[in-house]
Amino acid sequence: WLGGALLVVWGLSTAFSLSWMTSLVFSDAISEKITMLILGILLMTFLGSVFQSRKDAMTFLSVLVIAGGVGAALTFLQLFWGVSAWGWFADFAKDRNFNVIGTLNGLTLFYSALLAVSIGMIVTLKLSEWKPWHRWALFLSTVLYALDLLLINYRYSWVVLVGVSIVLFGFTFRGDQKSRSALQAAGEQKTRGLDWRYLFAIFLLVVSIFMFIAQPTVKKLDLPAEVSPALKTTWSIGRSVLAEGPKSALLGSGPGTFGFDWVKYKDVQVNQTVFWGVRFNQGFSWVSTLIPTVGILGALIMVLFFAAALFVFARSLMRERGEGHLEWAALGVGPLVGLVAILISAFLYPANFSLILLLFALAGVLSYILSEKEAGVGVSQRGVKEMMMDFSERTAKFDSQWAVFISSLVVVFLLSLGIAGVYFELNRVRAAVAAQQGIT
Repeated sequence: WLGGALLVVWGLSTAFSLSWMTSLVFSDAISEKITMLILGILLMTFLGSVFQSRKDAMTFLSVLVIAGGVGAALTFLQLFWGVSAWGWFADFAKDRNFNVIGTLNGLTLFYSALLAVSIGMIVTLKLSEWKPWHRWALFLSTVLYALDLLLINYRYSWVVLVGVSIVLFGFTFRGDQKSRSALQAAGEQKTRGLDWRYLFAIFLLVVSIFMFIAQPTVKKLDLPAEVSPALKTTWSIGRSVLAEGPKSALLGSGPGTFGFDWVKYKDVQVNQTVFWGVRFNQGFSWVSTLIPTVGILGALIMVLFFAAALFVFARSLMRERGEGHLEWAALGVGPLVGLVAILISAFLYPANFSLILLLFALAGVLSYILSEKEAGVGVSQRGVKEMMMDFSERTAKFDSQWAVFISSLVVVFLLSLGIAGVYFELNRVRAAVAAQQGIT
């Protein structure tokens, strides 16, 4: 429901944007456009309905983590030994800090989210039942994520891992409490020692705090500094946009138009620096950028979406379940911890294409894993609260010809929009390559 509200509010913001074509297609900040939000919600809906069994969801998460581990291995080779696999495809990709995510800091936060997913899977699932190659691939991917985080050593990635370790500790405590209650109910008085998962969560917390405070250099890489507007500057621009009038206060200047706001409201002192001619298309973080671009209403509905997703998913995960559903629910810990990592990142760093897709992908997987397949309980038999707070399977039927016709038009429109988007992006890449060749 909040996903639909997001589309409505962002659609209104796009309609009244400073440049609706920029908000829809042409913004340099790809992750800030409304088309990115549409793609993310479609992905979430698709993944929430396409899986047919727990094995499908397990396969998806395993492929996601292990494929990311392959990327982490390439990043490790690139950072540690200077061997760039991407340089085989293009000369400009031979640089040590090049990656397919964007900036190295953005790559670190992406790896932090995948590390959280893999750790959640390791501490909650019965890996002894997995095939050996599958189990070792998961372990190796986790180690590679950790090594890349140590090499890049981005401060905010350790803040993300602090939040992840706290959430893991909470789930471990909850699971251990249930296990002890089950033993007492069975009449077993055997005492249990400290669960290794407690020690792991505490170790992760201590290491993350130490790395954030001490910032030791694991390997000197001489990476270029990343420059972006400070939080204070972003808030200042946001206040200036909100002061323009009621429309700007509620709906902002439009998705993906922070660059226009920057040019209009940047501090005059910036003109005395080397950044006088630079137009920043994103602010300090994803959430702080939403204030000037989609206004109070758009930012509020996005924060509500974050909070509702965490509350509903965590509530469903900690619900009392039958013995046969415990392991099913345990599969949701990994993606939920990964979702927490991304949501923390949203307050600390600008959005990028990969992080947003991963956010909605994990939300879609969780909506399937934590759904209750209750046969015989129809939508009409549930109250409003139940419909809002659970993920019970629902079916939408298009019986009338008009419904089928309209749904077909929507599908054709989305396919056409996707093809047009690919065409425009390919032209931008070709232009960038041509410009680079002209410079060199």
